[in-house]
Amino acid sequence: MINDQSNTNAAFSMLIDELNNEIKKINQSGAKYFEEGEYDSVENAKQFAKRYTEIREKILKLEKEYEELVNHYNNGNFMSVQRDIFANANMKNYDQPRLCKGKKTPEEVYYYPILKTLDEMGGSGRIADVLRKVQIMVMSVLNEYDLETLPSNDKTQRWYNTAQWARNTLVEQGLLKRNSPHGIWEITSQGKEFVRNNQC
Repeated sequence: MINDQSNTNAAFSMLIDELNNEIKKINQSGAKYFEEGEYDSVENAKQFAKRYTEIREKILKLEKEYEELVNHYNNGNFMSVQRDIFANANMKNYDQPRLCKGKKTPEEVYYYPILKTLDEMGGSGRIADVLRKVQIMVMSVLNEYDLETLPSNDKTQRWYNTAQWARNTLVEQGLLKRNSPHGIWEITSQGKEFVRNNQC
């Protein structure tokens, strides 16, 4: 159930992102139609945007219902089970405590998922692609605070920012390359060895 939940949460997130992108495109098209005086097309764009928004709200509601169902089924044990999984990965002997509301999940949680993802991707990958896979691995341990957007950037969730700080730490530890091309993360030979030595 743990793996199913993390994969499903990631699927919900990606679907909502796609809907948001479509709504943005429709709104941009509507603005263009308005400037060009094509008012019938503006009205059509408004209707499409409305329908997409309604679908997005239904999916958000469904996602919430799903999480409540899974949490009820597991009697609140998601965090403790996932802590065991990460403990088995021997990530610097890190033992994640149950988090209080308003506290972000520490960056140590992202170390092994980032390294494992890059190793599986052949040693390097675009940031967005890497973090999309990392999200699936860590979703079940993230709390509501992690999933909130940053006060300074309402398009970036807090966990995404924390994961990038984790990348900086891995660079300092010599597990990721320091001078990778812009927008690319690369694992070092030391990082690959770390993954080999810490397989679940």
